[in-house]
Amino acid sequence: NPCQMVSGAGGSSLLSGGKISDYPAGSSMSAVLGGEEQTKRSLENSLSILSTFLPLISPQYDASEIEAARLFYQSKGFEFRDYPAYLYRQPDLVTAYAKIVETIESSGSTVQFGAKVTEILKNKKGMFELTIQLEEGQVQIEAEKVLLGVGRLGSELLINLNEKYALGGEPNRCDIGIRLEFPASLWPEIDRAHNDLKLHFGDARTFCVCKEGFIAPYLLGDIFLLEGSSEPDTSTGFTNLALTMRVEPTEHLNSVSLLQEVRRRLFEHSKGNPRPVRQRLDDYFAQRATSDDRRSLPTSISYWIWGDANDCFPDEISEPLRASVRQFCSGLLPIDRWNEISVFAPEMDY
Repeated sequence: NPCQMVSGAGGSSLLSGGKISDYPAGSSMSAVLGGEEQTKRSLENSLSILSTFLPLISPQYDASEIEAARLFYQSKGFEFRDYPAYLYRQPDLVTAYAKIVETIESSGSTVQFGAKVTEILKNKKGMFELTIQLEEGQVQIEAEKVLLGVGRLGSELLINLNEKYALGGEPNRCDIGIRLEFPASLWPEIDRAHNDLKLHFGDARTFCVCKEGFIAPYLLGDIFLLEGSSEPDTSTGFTNLALTMRVEPTEHLNSVSLLQEVRRRLFEHSKGNPRPVRQRLDDYFAQRATSDDRRSLPTSISYWIWGDANDCFPDEISEPLRASVRQFCSGLLPIDRWNEISVFAPEMDY
């Protein structure tokens, strides 16, 4: 029974970060929705619906602060991406989803949780026939349209459907990398112009910045990947963020094969008990595993294992990723405090 937060469409923002962003975040949905204008309208409409049920905390900076940030990061070799990122409180989101379900059901529709679709057929009328297993037994539903929100665990299903029905889908890119964690005092103004700082440089980018938050490992199959999480009213004393590299699919390397390779490496590294790999920043650059005698470095979580984060990825990923991490740290984090920074791996979004 996979975790629905990361494997289904209904888990948006439940795990990652306590933030919801407005357009142009999500602009890559244009490939699905048919164009930028349609995507903008659709995403803004979705945000409007959600904000009806969920109290959102608006960004607290103005245009002059955004422009100053853009120029500052540009001088350091980074492209600053600006869009509103709203904060929310986790209990409010859970309550909001409950209210949304209640509203849908009050309109005469039905929401079925814990329902397992075992078969989808298309009949002579051009309708879909779904066989669904519920606790009380099996039922059949006829539908004009079926939307599959399968999430990351559904990649093999999508590949099979794509081949079976000749849908013309192509392998998508993936973002893979590491998560940095450091004392919040090291970079207290990280949110001065963006609640979820987005910097692009080459093939690399920042992702899911969690000021005063914590690292959130989650189980994907039998390995742990990483996310970040934060609460507006909670302060851990640590800030974490992902630095990922965008990898375009090739004939030999795509998100599915890359995930399998990362999994193999994690099992080999941990001798069959894979946990997130942790390393000191200086050891990461030197490509040496951090040893057990250096446990004085504090962190927001307890579930990890010392090692070399470089070993989580094949060389064609590991080498340019390490160079990108060095570029980021050299430009924005004081070198005399690098000994307070931890590297965690792996982070993978696909």
